[in-house]
Amino acid sequence: MSWLLVADGWRALTPYLAGGTAMLRLERRRPEDLPVDVARWAAEVAR
Repeated sequence: MSWLLVADGWRALTPYLAGGTAMLRLERRRPEDLPVDVARWAAEVAR
């Protein structure tokens, strides 16, 4: 997952597969969402 700053705020870019095709999900984010996302990423890496 990556974050992207656009004119009207932050977006999270999340890769996923749809029927074997690589896709990106674009989700609106607030700055206070960053610690939650980082904790989720860290937990996945620690596995």
